[in-house]
Amino acid sequence: MRRCSHVLLKIVVLNQLYNTRINDIDVETLARHIVGIDIDPLLAQGSHVAVDRITICPPLRRYLSFASKFCSWHNPTAYTIYDGNARACLWAYQKQDKFGTFLEQDLWVYADFCAAVISFSSHYGLDSFNLKQLDKFLYRAGGSLRGERFIDSQPVSGRLSINPSTLNIRFQSPVWAPANSPRPQGCSLLRRTWNRPSCLPSRWTRARAPHVSRWPMSI
Repeated sequence: MRRCSHVLLKIVVLNQLYNTRINDIDVETLARHIVGIDIDPLLAQGSHVAVDRITICPPLRRYLSFASKFCSWHNPTAYTIYDGNARACLWAYQKQDKFGTFLEQDLWVYADFCAAVISFSSHYGLDSFNLKQLDKFLYRAGGSLRGERFIDSQPVSGRLSINPSTLNIRFQSPVWAPANSPRPQGCSLLRRTWNRPSCLPSRWTRARAPHVSRWPMSI
């Protein structure tokens, strides 16, 4: 029971930090499910099977985005964070540059999504960046492509390109850049710093969520 309460707290924190849209009525069921499937060895190995096992929890809906974030916080070097913004960003670059062989529907499968992120990183020469940094870029760039407004930016349109040295996202017209930037030719998404935690976009620094500096490997 104590272990279930521990997992339940993690679910609540992640749901608050990331807005993973887990229904309140599903939290306890999901916590019991995670405890019951015993994924600690899989998390330590960085196996994608852990994400799949968390996601498959009848009769609940498939909380794939949450499952990827849960695993990522336990083993950030092994798990890519999945969400709609990242999916939109990958598909936008795929349509433009054909950096991979995947189709749009393939991005709904976690293993294929991770493979697409690896292809993205390799194609644009971004191997020096870790998964958290790539997650941050994909989230913000994808959100802008979907018309989301961030505190320090404007919506984007135009041809996409990447400067690997700073992982800037640049557009022909109009330019995507911080609202107060004196140089409108681009914005480095990965070199920006935020207050809470480093993987979250700046608009969430206002959230009254508990500060999480470290996450235990074991659930």
